[in-house]
Amino acid sequence: MTTHDPFAPIAPKHKTIESITNLSLKEEVFGLTGDQSTTVKDKKTKKVLYKIGKSSTFFTGHRRILKDVNGREIGQFRRDRMAAIHKSYFIGINNDEKRCSIRLKQLGDVAHRHADIYLGEDIIGEAFGADWKEKKFEIKIKDKVVANVYKTLDKNVKGFLHEDDFCMDITSEGVDTAFITMITLALDELYQDKM
Repeated sequence: MTTHDPFAPIAPKHKTIESITNLSLKEEVFGLTGDQSTTVKDKKTKKVLYKIGKSSTFFTGHRRILKDVNGREIGQFRRDRMAAIHKSYFIGINNDEKRCSIRLKQLGDVAHRHADIYLGEDIIGEAFGADWKEKKFEIKIKDKVVANVYKTLDKNVKGFLHEDDFCMDITSEGVDTAFITMITLALDELYQDKM
C-alpha cells in the first residue's frame, strides 16, 4: 500500500488550485533526427509551466524528463522495455522512476483508448476515449473525472517541423498538473506504437 496522494503522486507542489485549469501542450518533432521538444502552458496566464526534453534511446526506454520553467527536474516517464503482453509506461521521479504506470487494456481494439493508471501495484484510475482518430479522452482518478484531454488541429507544417498539440482541461482542484501532462504524453506514445 502506498502513501502518496493518488491525485498528486509526482509533484504535489504543482496541484491545481482552481476547479478548472486549462493547459496547452505543444509537441514539436524536428527534422530527420526525430528530436522532440514539448512545452506546456497555462492557457489563462500564457505562462510556460513545463518543458519536456527529447526521447532518449531505445535502450533507455525512450525516457523523457519533465522540467519546470527554471530547469528543475520534476518527473520522468519511459516505456516499459519488458512489457510483452500489456504495453505500458512508467511515470515517476528521479529516485522512484516506477512510482506510477499506465498500462493499455483491450489491446485488440485500435479505435479506442483504454488504459489503467497505477500507483505502485494499485489501480487508482483509468483513461478512456471513444475515438482514436480524434485523440480525445478522459482521465479518471478514484472514479472521478479529473481531466478531459483532446488534440487540437494544427495544419501548419513548416519544413521539417511538425507540431502535435493537446488541450488538457483539468476539472478538479488538487490535481497534479505534471502527472496529467505525463499521462497525456505516455498515452500518445502508447497509441502511436499501437497504430
